[in-house]
Amino acid sequence: MSKVGFVCTTHQSLMHRPNGFQLFNNYLQSLYNSCKHSFNLYAFDNASEDKFEIDDLPDNFIITRVENQYKGGLTYTWNEGVKQAINDGCDVVIITSDDQIVDETINSFIDEIRKHELRDNAVFGPLSNDANNKHQTAT
Repeated sequence: MSKVGFVCTTHQSLMHRPNGFQLFNNYLQSLYNSCKHSFNLYAFDNASEDKFEIDDLPDNFIITRVENQYKGGLTYTWNEGVKQAINDGCDVVIITSDDQIVDETINSFIDEIRKHELRDNAVFGPLSNDANNKHQTAT
């Protein structure tokens, strides 16, 4: 059975990001309401001042608390999430941010990745339609 792995990092602090958990809650709601594919969410609480907690944690929601965000920062959490997703057999891994809102187009994005001829050796992502953006190749 194919499965998507979403990797997302969150952080909240009164000084730098007082709305961090609200952003993450909005992200969670959008992901769970929009994604129709089987998925796991590998979430990382990157040394928030308060611990992110959720009641009735779904089976496909894995949250890891990183006590010291200076251990490797944001990319450390992404790398750890990708490793977990691969170990769990996810055939598509998507790195997201807690301030993103996912809509139903995520399903088309996943479908396109799964059928693309370079799916086993490529990086995919939304690209700008800006004519000045010269980096529009994602392979």
